[in-house]
Amino acid sequence: AKLRSDLSLNFSEFIDEGILRMMLNGKEVLSHRPVFMNGTFSEFTLAEVEGVPIRVEIGILKPHWDSSPSVRRANRLHRGITTLWRGRVVERGLLNAALGNSPSDLAHQRICCRIHLDCLNLASSKNSFVWEPITPDDLIEMLSKNSIFRHCVETARKMRKFPKADYEEE
Repeated sequence: AKLRSDLSLNFSEFIDEGILRMMLNGKEVLSHRPVFMNGTFSEFTLAEVEGVPIRVEIGILKPHWDSSPSVRRANRLHRGITTLWRGRVVERGLLNAALGNSPSDLAHQRICCRIHLDCLNLASSKNSFVWEPITPDDLIEMLSKNSIFRHCVETARKMRKFPKADYEEE
């Protein structure tokens, strides 16, 4: 189950686009894409490094009380900040400091942020970046200053309880 989940996460973009079809133990590996609340998903270019854009996708994951078990499972896998290189997941959680100090913070639990770092080279192990000419601290600072990112984080932090308006009659 762990291997199937890892394959699904790492190659979901290729699976969704029909570029890749994988079988594991006779069963097809399906994509587990995050499911966002309506109107919360945004894409933007954070900066350019040597002419290559740093693309960011961010949104607030659909809350558990408003989701099916499969959506809850998929969304749990996508929490926090994930870095990608050419559509492949490289690191998870390294940049989560941009969301706040505590992993139990609501922003950590409800934000899905994917940063495409095609401008960097991969380390020889292929599971981390060679952080030149930018560093993780540079990226955290850039994210913290971005208005779209800040708005998404602030909105996620305000979502403490069930939305009463949906369940109360006036």
